[in-house]
Amino acid sequence: MECSDRYDRQMKKWEKHRKNRWSYVFRFGLLYWGLPVGFLTYLWDLSFDIALIELPTLALRLLVFAVIGIVFGYTHFNMNERRYMRWKERCGL
Repeated sequence: MECSDRYDRQMKKWEKHRKNRWSYVFRFGLLYWGLPVGFLTYLWDLSFDIALIELPTLALRLLVFAVIGIVFGYTHFNMNERRYMRWKERCGL
Protein backbone atom coordinates (compact mmCIF):
# COMPACT_ATOMS: atom_id res chain seq x y z
CA MET A 1 0.00 0.00 0.00
CA GLU A 2 1.45 3.31 -0.98
CA CYS A 3 0.77 6.90 -0.02
CA SER A 4 -0.09 8.20 -3.48
CA ASP A 5 -2.41 11.12 -4.21
CA ARG A 6 -5.00 8.79 -5.69
CA TYR A 7 -4.98 6.48 -2.69
CA ASP A 8 -5.04 9.48 -0.34
CA ARG A 9 -8.19 10.74 -2.08
CA GLN A 10 -9.83 7.33 -1.72
CA MET A 11 -9.02 7.21 1.97
CA LYS A 12 -10.29 10.75 2.52
CA LYS A 13 -13.54 9.67 0.87
CA TRP A 14 -13.68 6.64 3.18
CA GLU A 15 -13.31 8.96 6.20
CA LYS A 16 -16.76 10.33 5.33
CA HIS A 17 -18.35 6.88 4.88
CA ARG A 18 -16.86 5.35 8.01
CA LYS A 19 -18.68 7.71 10.36
CA ASN A 20 -21.91 5.70 10.19
CA ARG A 21 -21.38 1.95 9.76
CA TRP A 22 -25.07 0.97 9.56
CA SER A 23 -25.92 3.68 7.07
CA TYR A 24 -23.12 2.35 4.86
CA VAL A 25 -24.26 -1.26 5.30
CA PHE A 26 -27.86 -0.34 4.52
CA ARG A 27 -27.04 1.79 1.50
CA PHE A 28 -24.28 -0.23 -0.17
CA GLY A 29 -25.18 -3.71 1.04
CA LEU A 30 -28.96 -3.67 0.93
CA LEU A 31 -30.02 -0.94 -1.51
CA TYR A 32 -27.16 -1.06 -4.00
CA TRP A 33 -26.45 -4.79 -3.93
CA GLY A 34 -28.96 -7.05 -2.13
CA LEU A 35 -32.30 -5.89 -3.49
CA PRO A 36 -31.20 -5.23 -7.09
CA VAL A 37 -29.35 -8.55 -7.36
CA GLY A 38 -32.30 -10.39 -5.82
CA PHE A 39 -34.72 -8.81 -8.26
CA LEU A 40 -32.50 -9.37 -11.29
CA THR A 41 -31.85 -13.02 -10.41
CA TYR A 42 -35.59 -13.53 -10.01
CA LEU A 43 -36.22 -12.01 -13.44
CA TRP A 44 -33.39 -14.11 -14.86
CA ASP A 45 -35.06 -17.26 -13.54
CA LEU A 46 -38.28 -16.17 -15.28
CA SER A 47 -36.37 -15.45 -18.50
CA PHE A 48 -37.38 -11.81 -18.02
CA ASP A 49 -41.08 -12.60 -18.61
CA ILE A 50 -42.75 -10.15 -16.23
CA ALA A 51 -46.13 -11.85 -16.65
CA LEU A 52 -44.81 -14.86 -14.67
CA ILE A 53 -43.99 -12.88 -11.51
CA GLU A 54 -45.43 -14.37 -8.32
CA LEU A 55 -45.30 -11.96 -5.39
CA PRO A 56 -44.68 -14.51 -2.58
CA THR A 57 -41.74 -16.00 -4.47
CA LEU A 58 -40.39 -12.55 -5.30
CA ALA A 59 -40.76 -11.44 -1.68
CA LEU A 60 -38.87 -14.49 -0.45
CA ARG A 61 -36.09 -13.93 -2.97
CA LEU A 62 -35.79 -10.29 -1.97
CA LEU A 63 -35.72 -11.21 1.71
CA VAL A 64 -32.95 -13.73 1.20
CA PHE A 65 -30.88 -11.34 -0.90
CA ALA A 66 -31.54 -8.52 1.59
CA VAL A 67 -29.93 -10.61 4.33
CA ILE A 68 -27.04 -11.53 2.03
CA GLY A 69 -26.70 -7.85 1.07
CA ILE A 70 -26.47 -6.80 4.71
CA VAL A 71 -23.75 -9.39 5.33
CA PHE A 72 -21.99 -8.22 2.15
CA GLY A 73 -22.20 -4.56 3.19
CA TYR A 74 -20.95 -5.29 6.70
CA THR A 75 -18.04 -7.34 5.36
CA HIS A 76 -17.20 -4.66 2.81
CA PHE A 77 -17.28 -1.99 5.52
CA ASN A 78 -14.87 -3.97 7.70
CA MET A 79 -12.54 -4.61 4.77
CA ASN A 80 -12.43 -0.89 3.95
CA GLU A 81 -11.92 -0.02 7.60
CA ARG A 82 -8.90 -2.35 7.88
CA ARG A 83 -7.47 -0.83 4.70
CA TYR A 84 -8.01 2.65 6.13
CA MET A 85 -6.26 1.80 9.40
CA ARG A 86 -3.25 0.38 7.52
CA TRP A 87 -3.15 3.53 5.38
CA LYS A 88 -3.11 5.73 8.49
CA GLU A 89 -0.26 3.69 10.01
CA ARG A 90 1.88 3.63 6.87
CA CYS A 91 1.35 7.21 5.79
CA GLY A 92 1.80 8.64 9.25
CA LEU A 93 -1.60 10.26 9.54
